Amino acid sequence: MDDLDLQMLESLNENARKSFRDIAKELKVSLSTVSNRIHRLEEDGVITGYAPILDSQKMGYQLQVVIGIRISKGKLITTQKGIAKDESVFAVYDVTGDWA
Repeated sequence: MDDLDLQMLESLNENARKSFRDIAKELKVSLSTVSNRIHRLEEDGVITGYAPILDSQKMGYQLQVVIGIRISKGKLITTQKGIAKDESVFAVYDVTGDWA
């Protein structure tokens, strides 16, 4: 990856729906350059997908919280899967080290 790749990724990170044409104009490069490079970044696994950024309040969630729990040895995956089944949970993270 070079500086142009990083600039394209930054542009997509601001708006993943931005057209290749708009990115090309913004970065003053050809449309084919942007298209080829982004397809290469996808093939190389640098870009793994595109996801919307959701407004949790407009989705009906009035509160966001982060809850830390200690999980018994060997129960991590089972516990995470159980928590993730709750429809009000939108992310489960592993955090190592002290958090208290």
